[in-house]
Amino acid sequence: MKTQLAITLAGDVGQGRLDTLRERLGLRKRGRLSDDQDEEFGHRDLSAGGEGRRWMDLWRDSASEWTVRLAYETDPLPAAELEALRDQVVAAADALGWRVVREEPSRGQTPGPEGERVAAARERLAAWMTEKSPVSGRHFAGEDLVGFSVGSRDEWLTFTPPARANRVYLVSDDTVYSFAPSRETLESAIENARAERG
Repeated sequence: MKTQLAITLAGDVGQGRLDTLRERLGLRKRGRLSDDQDEEFGHRDLSAGGEGRRWMDLWRDSASEWTVRLAYETDPLPAAELEALRDQVVAAADALGWRVVREEPSRGQTPGPEGERVAAARERLAAWMTEKSPVSGRHFAGEDLVGFSVGSRDEWLTFTPPARANRVYLVSDDTVYSFAPSRETLESAIENARAERG
């Protein structure tokens, strides 16, 4: 899926507010607020006909920031529909007393190391995310991840989603390992990833 628009919201979050946000946006529930490992908290199928799959989904970036993403598989949302959905997100945030802290019309350029190694690792990560997605039929492509910050440590490349401070992916030639920095340091995550690789 390609991201067409990402809107990051900030505010006090509790189960009631989360449920209200999902109800206002027509999102099917995903994730458990009490589980730090859970990132995706709702999705809505925006597809209509043969233009390919279109989605709205909700991601937890940190304890106080959440991102609503509008994405498509083949054809982007028409400008009028995109603007109407944006207004719906902003209105829902206003009703909860949340504020919009950023909007990303595009994923931008990837900082850090680049080249064939990063491109190959990005494709491996996309395939892993597709396999692990709780949503049947959800597909990630390497180009969907070009906004992830990229770093390197030893034999690993690190991928950090934009504005999603509590999730980092370690990618090697044969392993993908996901961890929450609030629970693991990079050093301990590398040790665990190596142990998992065997």
